[in-house]
Amino acid sequence: MSDTEHDRPEPVAEQDGMTISTKHLVAIAQALGLAIAFASGITAWNGVVNDIGRIDREIATRSQARDAWVAAHETLHKERLAEVRNREGAVDARLSAMDGQIRKLDELSFRVGATEQSAKTTAEAIKNLEATVNDQSANIRVMREILERQEERRRSEVKPR
Repeated sequence: MSDTEHDRPEPVAEQDGMTISTKHLVAIAQALGLAIAFASGITAWNGVVNDIGRIDREIATRSQARDAWVAAHETLHKERLAEVRNREGAVDARLSAMDGQIRKLDELSFRVGATEQSAKTTAEAIKNLEATVNDQSANIRVMREILERQEERRRSEVKPR
């Protein structure tokens, strides 16, 4: 082989009368690789953009759902607070009514205490009265006996005549 044969690129394939060299094939392969890489990058970028859009939509949906839940929860708390206040009002009314009844019971216990004291005093007075009556009864018996004796003496004095 001569030196001129080495300088020429070696034909790899022949197509329609044209020869394609290895350098050309490498350049074409590199261009194809770059095109594929570029297409893959664009596809990946579109995927990332789509994912970002989907995530944004999910965040918006979740945010709306959270806002709806918060509103419902706040409404629940407001309703529960109103219910508790109504119950507190009812309990306060019941306690006020019970206070009146307790005052009546306190007054009643005072009256019962006063009545018991009065009954004790009355019982003592009756005992004293009984003692007095018994004493008077004894005195009356003694007086009767005295009168009967006097009458007997008088009769005995009146008979002899």
